[in-house]
Amino acid sequence: MGDRSIFYSSQIMSSSSKSGKDYIEMPKVIMINILGFENKESQKFIRRYLYLEEDELLIFTDKLETYEIDMPKFRKLENKDIKNPTHRLLMYLDIETPENIIKELINMDKALANAQAIEEHVTQTPEEYRKYQQIEMYKHDQATLKRIAKEEGREEGIKEGEQIGIEKGRNEEKLTIAINLKKQGLAPENISKATGISITEIKDL
Repeated sequence: MGDRSIFYSSQIMSSSSKSGKDYIEMPKVIMINILGFENKESQKFIRRYLYLEEDELLIFTDKLETYEIDMPKFRKLENKDIKNPTHRLLMYLDIETPENIIKELINMDKALANAQAIEEHVTQTPEEYRKYQQIEMYKHDQATLKRIAKEEGREEGIKEGEQIGIEKGRNEEKLTIAINLKKQGLAPENISKATGISITEIKDL
């Protein structure tokens, strides 16, 4: 089971990483194994595995985690607490949980409601999937437009100030050139063509 988890986790991490990106930007992968058999080596019904240094237990990376859910052990638990988030999750994942209990869990837990929506999405027909994609695309587009509008509103003042500074510098440079050309005796008409400054302005220099 451990080798299988590492194999699929590494594949997910590799396929989710974009070429040329910094390793720190790699997505975190959490593998969840739901066991249909009882693990005799542990008394816990949910176990979390990390990539650790063996003596000091220092975390080598937090990009990879594996959870093992021993469903037979959980089913043996007599006092399951529907108010306990972990118990709610395991009851939702258990294929033996009655449908009416599943509905109750979804109604009281937003995370499970989201999980149910994703599950329904995965099992959609091609036509239903296309409709789902269109809705999600619209949501992403709206969120992107809002972000861009916000960023542009914040940066507009900065950009405007920078542009004013650039234009001012260019105008001052043109005036300096025009003054030097005038000192050399060049005709105002020719100076105007060279700098873009009006003849009237050149005569006033």
